[in-house]
Order: sequence, then C-alpha cells, then structure tokens
Amino acid sequence: MREGVAARGRDGSRSLGAQFTAVRQKRGLTLEKVASETHIRLQRLREIERDDLSRFAHPSYARMFAMDY
Repeated sequence: MREGVAARGRDGSRSLGAQFTAVRQKRGLTLEKVASETHIRLQRLREIERDDLSRFAHPSYARMFAMDY
C-alpha cells in the first residue's frame, strides 16, 4: 500500500495500519522521525502501516511494536 492510501475493512472502517498512517501524517511526522523517536526500525513501521504483520515472529511482538508506535 502506498503511503496515504487508507485500507478499509469489511465494515468500511480504516484498518489499524491506515489509522496509524493518518495520525502520523496529520501530525506532520515522517516515518523516519517516528523511527528515530521510538527506536523502532523503519521497515517494521512500514510493515505496521501496511497491516503486514507476517514478518513478526509472533503476534505479541507486533502488538508490542504497535503499542510503542
């Protein structure tokens, strides 16, 4: 998914990743700035915003990263 394109769930609501993207953009933050401030690797943030949690070893890791984000 491109940055700024909101994925939609079956009920029409924005996905969690799309919500993270929207809030970050509303605050005028780049992914690089968020990575620097949270100490979360840029690639992990991209995966979270794309709702691609397949590369996380366990869902609990993805949840912890999302909470830090």
